[in-house]
Amino acid sequence: MRWKICYGNILNMQADALICSANVQLNLSGGVGGEILVRHGDQMQNELRRYLTERNISVVLPGTVVETTSCGAPFSRVLHAVAVDAFYETSHELIVSTLQDALTLCSENEMKAVVSAALATGYGRYPIAKFALVLQELQKETFPGIKTMTLCLKNKYDVDELLEALENSSSNSPILSEK
Repeated sequence: MRWKICYGNILNMQADALICSANVQLNLSGGVGGEILVRHGDQMQNELRRYLTERNISVVLPGTVVETTSCGAPFSRVLHAVAVDAFYETSHELIVSTLQDALTLCSENEMKAVVSAALATGYGRYPIAKFALVLQELQKETFPGIKTMTLCLKNKYDVDELLEALENSSSNSPILSEK
């Protein structure tokens, strides 16, 4: 699997699957979810509400990954990955396991090109430099069928900071290529 890092608007990317951050209420209230709501209307939010209603719950557990249709976004599927708790707190382990689950779903559903946000680095306040350790751990895994995993960050500063953290790491994990 080839790993890439780029910056820009993730909703303008071309991929089979989008992995985006979600909160435990599955509300498309900010970040990528908020932009989906603005661009494509409330169809995806309605799918997420149905998910909760069908299970007779009001929140999901941290680590949950909920799949929806694209609802007009340029992806086959959207995976809403909950890598924070109700207070938007997170941990390295939670982010890694949530991304592992999301990438496993992509692999099982033959999604060749995947684009992901840096989970929990927005409202979750997880430092982008520490996200380098998440990537290094995930790079050791195998996700059959996925050819390209692109991490799309909002701005070039975050890309530079992440690449610097990867270069300064003592790990022998391969450095991701900037797109």
